[in-house]
Amino acid sequence: MKSACGDWDASIWEPGSPPIQGRGFEEGPFVPVDLTRQSSDGRITLVVQRPAVPAQVLWALMLPTELRAAREALRDREGITGNDWMSRIGSWQRGEAAPETMSSLPDLAQADGLDTVMWTALGLRFNGAERSPAVGEVVQ
Repeated sequence: MKSACGDWDASIWEPGSPPIQGRGFEEGPFVPVDLTRQSSDGRITLVVQRPAVPAQVLWALMLPTELRAAREALRDREGITGNDWMSRIGSWQRGEAAPETMSSLPDLAQADGLDTVMWTALGLRFNGAERSPAVGEVVQ
């Protein structure tokens, strides 16, 4: 089985990244992402969100090849806790319909021989509230 991790902000190359095979790839699917989440360290990060303009994202092959293990590795990398962690790690398996926000995913997965793909499915958040920051707030 061949599993991949989609990435919106190049964190696959940062320390503490999920266990990946070598370097990431740049020809991932087009995904609507926007800078609408403030991470725990204060950085503003990208999240999948409509109606954002789709951007081509990165991806990397995961070392854990089984979907559950790969999702757990991504969960650990993102520091996601709680019993509902699975709702915050999106995934797709060969044979499933494409996620609404990633319609090209099955074709790309087939071209690269991928069986599963997972990604961080965290929502928007700013200053502890579930909301998008205004441009001025991000600049500050």
